[in-house]
Amino acid sequence: MLKLEDIQAGDLVEGLVPGRPVTVIATIWHGDHDVEVVFEDSDKGLDRTLLSRIDEERLSVAAAEDSWPLDGDGRLFKLASEARLIRDPGTILEEVTGTWTEWGRRSPSPWRSTPAPTASTPAPNA
Repeated sequence: MLKLEDIQAGDLVEGLVPGRPVTVIATIWHGDHDVEVVFEDSDKGLDRTLLSRIDEERLSVAAAEDSWPLDGDGRLFKLASEARLIRDPGTILEEVTGTWTEWGRRSPSPWRSTPAPTASTPAPNA
């Protein structure tokens, strides 16, 4: 049982549509005992319904399903990652560090606290 006051935007709720959970987009109260729920159904798109206190019995919060299960073979993932790194190393560097490369030049990393040494300035501790 789910109380009407506990329904919030972003919740995955069972009981609004028979047989499948829906995602709540918004709730609009009409007095103290009725609430209009705008929800997104994976099959039909956006929809809305008016709920009263008697509907609380059939409502429940659905368990969130993992859209990306982590049950794959780790060795294959590592092999594919290394192959991609060999094929295009600049792209991996951009994704991991958040920096961009242009013909082998790397922009300063946002995590670097001191500027990178250049030909005119010596490296620290040199």
